This record gives sequence, structure tokens and C-alpha cells, in this order.
Amino acid sequence: MLSSVADIKRLTWRAINYYYPPLAMRRLKLISSGIPQINNNELLLFVCTRNEVKRIPFFLEYYRLRGVDRFFFIDNDSRDETKEVLLSQKDVCLFQTDEPYSDSLYGINWQQALASKYGRNKWCLLVDMDEFLVYPHCEEVPIKDLCLSLDSEGKNAMKVMLLDMYADGFPSVETRQPLWEVFPYFDKDSHYLSSFHFKEAMFGGVRKRVFGVHACLQKIPLIKYSPAMKLKIGMHRVLNVDLSKVEGILLHFKFDSLFALKANEESQRKQHWKQAVEYNKYLSQIKPGNKFQLYNPTHSVKYKNSQQLVDMRLMKTSGQFESYVRTTLGR
Repeated sequence: MLSSVADIKRLTWRAINYYYPPLAMRRLKLISSGIPQINNNELLLFVCTRNEVKRIPFFLEYYRLRGVDRFFFIDNDSRDETKEVLLSQKDVCLFQTDEPYSDSLYGINWQQALASKYGRNKWCLLVDMDEFLVYPHCEEVPIKDLCLSLDSEGKNAMKVMLLDMYADGFPSVETRQPLWEVFPYFDKDSHYLSSFHFKEAMFGGVRKRVFGVHACLQKIPLIKYSPAMKLKIGMHRVLNVDLSKVEGILLHFKFDSLFALKANEESQRKQHWKQAVEYNKYLSQIKPGNKFQLYNPTHSVKYKNSQQLVDMRLMKTSGQFESYVRTTLGR
């Protein structure tokens, strides 16, 4: 009985934090050296992290090159050198919390609290450490120019598909190479539309093909934040947004050399969705003696560039955006 009462109190407090972001801020401690004045034209990125020090260098380099001005990291009790590395970065604002990840609606309460305090009326990216945004012409057009195009369109958000990338094996992410060269493959024909909150969304891919995981692959990670918006778990939905016709992709690099260790750890911690049911399914395939392979010549195709994803209809452009790009690039 005491356990159920405690659960009810925890869930009630979680809901209150969700609907009143300033309360969630109390669980976040700023441990970097203050936050300078943020200009309205700055592009902000918000991300939760835990024990992912090997991912930090490429993550920062990728998004800096594409125009992110300031990073807001929420460290959830890392035990590696994550905090030390992030504290050495001048454009990183580092917050720390030991609140259980599940009690924060899987990070959403923390991200919404920071976006509400620092990101109002600014373009914000809310991603995970293993997610990298691509969109039509991303090789030439910085994210800020994409945001200017969305502004001219009168839109305040862009939807994307999460595209799981993998290799013929499980390499390390600790590399200076672009991750899509180390993990070059994705599934070309195993995705499908299914119902998600009474609307269609994309599911499938290698996670379904190999592990039987029915995970929603739709996200809305790029938003011009306003208090009217309500972020939903995993950024799979955001309420009160006006979506652009342009749609992007989050290249997702989950299946690295530490994948088995992380699956085992998260299965035991039970801090992810539904007591880490997805990680339990991974472990059912990772058992000793059970050989499995992500690469399959029938389903796997090599990533080339953004135009390839448009041609495959995995992401979308629009006439207005194409005109904007031609004008911007002087073509």
C-alpha cells in the first residue's frame, strides 16, 4: 500500500512539473559558469545525457558547424567524464540532476523547463546525443537559414523521421569521421505507417526487422518555442505547433560498440518507457550464442546525401523552400 501511495505521489508531482515548468527548474542545478545574455537570433540546442562522453566531440562539432550558438546539456548523474568535458566548452550551459529519468517524463520536464526559461520565441533543437538532423540541402544550407525559411513560410516547427543507421558490425562512435561513414546503412523497405495518437506516423526499420521493436519514428525536434507549446514524450509530438511542409530526418546512431552494455544497463535501471521494454527486447537477441546481424543485403542501403532521402520519399521539400534555397545560394 505504501508503495502504491508513493507511486501516486510521484506521478502527481511529475504531472505538476509538466504543466508548470518553473517547478521542474528546481530539480536542475546549473554547474557551468553562468548563462550570458541570449539574443533572439541565436539557435539553441537542448539535450539530456548520461555517461555519453564518447559521443560529445562529434555531437558538438556537427551542430556547431551547422549553426547552433548555444548548447543546454542536462546531465542525469553521469559516472564517466561527461561533466568534466562539457564544463570545458565555452558554448555549453551545463545543468545537473539526480532526479530519476522516468520521473521527469523521460527528460521532457527538464527540456521543457529550460526551453520555457531560455528559448521563448527562439528556434530550438531538442534532440538526443545519438541524433543528427538532416534536411533538404543540409549540405549547403545551415539550420539557421532553414529556420529563416520556416519563418517566411509562417511555420514554427518541422517534423522529421527517425532513421536508424547501422554498420556491418558494431563500431565505436569515438571517431573523427562522419558517423554516416562509420555506420553507413539504413533500411530501405521495412518502414511502414501505423496509427499514433489517432494520426499516421512512421514505424519499422531495422529495430522492427531485427528486434521486433514497434517504435514510433516520428519526431518534432525543431521548434520556435512558445509557452503555448506542450512537448510530448520523446518529442514524438508537440501540441500547438504549425508544421512546415518541409520534413527532415534524424540520423540515429544507436547501434555502436557499447550497444549491448547499454541495453543491459538500461534494462536493469528501468528508467525508460514502460520499464525499459524496448531494451528488454534488445537483450532477447543479444543473448550469448544468439547470432544476429543488422546488415542485410536485401534491406540495407548506403546513405549518400540529403537528395537521396528526398528521392526515396523519406523526407520532403517544398516549392517555396526550393525557391528560398536558390535565392540564398544565388543560383
